[in-house]
Amino acid sequence: MPRIITGLFKGKLLETPEGREVRPTSDRVRTSVFNILHSWLPGKKVLDLYSGCGAIGLECVSRGAEMVLMVERAPEALRCLENNRERLGAKDHSLIWKADVWAALERPVPFTADLIYADPPYREADVPGLLAAIDRSQFANDDTIVIIEHDDTVKYIKGQEEGLWRCYRANSYGKAQVSFFGRTASFADEETPDKEEEK
Repeated sequence: MPRIITGLFKGKLLETPEGREVRPTSDRVRTSVFNILHSWLPGKKVLDLYSGCGAIGLECVSRGAEMVLMVERAPEALRCLENNRERLGAKDHSLIWKADVWAALERPVPFTADLIYADPPYREADVPGLLAAIDRSQFANDDTIVIIEHDDTVKYIKGQEEGLWRCYRANSYGKAQVSFFGRTASFADEETPDKEEEK
């Protein structure tokens, strides 16, 4: 059972659906990602795609994100997500859309996102297609950072371009890879949230 790593809700356990339909991002991956984002995240607006039980979105709220929109379509995952948000008292800083991700990206938006996090089911992961859909959406602008967790059968390396996006960091964790993207039009290493992490 995943728990909130740190911040306002530190240590709180999250309810998860039974079975394997929803696969929460592992504590190891979440710890690594949030160690990178750390001081950059407070005050930011976040779009959490394939939110599941809310492990990523609610961690963002716990760490000071101004607003997080969590998108999920599976009924059991939604039930857990709503219960987790209620138990943590996170309603003032979060929204939930019951929607397919691809449809959600075509909707009018409540805000432009500073960070978009996507953890699609590995069998459905279409990184190029997802980046293209994000690019067409109103959620992204030239300063938006996109983080996608995907199977390592699709590998990205630093500097690799995908449409209007450029990978500026790619971390591997077993069979998972977490790739960080920024728009090429305004991309600069000093603008990424992990500047001090780069070696």
